Amino acid sequence: MRKGLVVLFFATVITGCVSNDIEDMPRDARVRFANMEGYSNNPYPKAKMLGEVMGMSCARRAGSTTMVTELGGNIFATTTGPDVATGSEALENMRYKAAMMGGDAVVNAVCKSGGVDWAHNCWSTVKCVGDVVSKS
Repeated sequence: MRKGLVVLFFATVITGCVSNDIEDMPRDARVRFANMEGYSNNPYPKAKMLGEVMGMSCARRAGSTTMVTELGGNIFATTTGPDVATGSEALENMRYKAAMMGGDAVVNAVCKSGGVDWAHNCWSTVKCVGDVVSKS
């Protein structure tokens, strides 16, 4: 029992540290990611279910700001617009995770726009959840 808890603890820690960086993907996962399909229904009812996956897009800046700088008599204005959470980014994040799980497609996918998510330091979010399947 105790050994199982230790394994579960380390698995949780390692999973929490996993990066979503493309350059960290193994080649086979990159191929799956490039060909990953996403569906709001399930066109593969006989496919093997690998688990659930959640993708999120997070807007961390609430508004836009403008900074004016003068260099050698020239005035430069730099404006940064508001950070926007998008459904396409949330879906891409979900597809990435599904590819890393060894899936071929995400089915039964749903997305929802949300408000503030203090746990992830987001002013607004879009979250998508779906089931990862392997067609082979």
